[in-house]
Amino acid sequence: MPSTGDSELSKPDIFKLLAEIRARPGVFLVYDDEHVRERLIVLESFLSGYGCALHELGYDDHNVHFLRELGNFIQPKLGYGNEIGPVFAALKHNPEQPLQQFWQFVDEFRAARGI
Repeated sequence: MPSTGDSELSKPDIFKLLAEIRARPGVFLVYDDEHVRERLIVLESFLSGYGCALHELGYDDHNVHFLRELGNFIQPKLGYGNEIGPVFAALKHNPEQPLQQFWQFVDEFRAARGI
């Protein structure tokens, strides 16, 4: 992990970022109720880019691998194969409220990991 000096403020925290997105999806996802599927795809791309950027900066932890770890957590619970990620699992599992389903997956994952 790269040196961040004495400040813990610069340490990445995927769950802090997710809380910000959850609280204000319109700021991050240009969210509206009519385009939830598209916004979830934007969310997946955003989180994937976040992980890639952290990897390039030398981080190698749950922040970098969040989408993969969340997908691995969801797949056995729902019986989906490795080809489906957490966003598409939310879309498939709860097509009426996929964004809420995604947040439920995140909450369950976080609770199971004690994070």
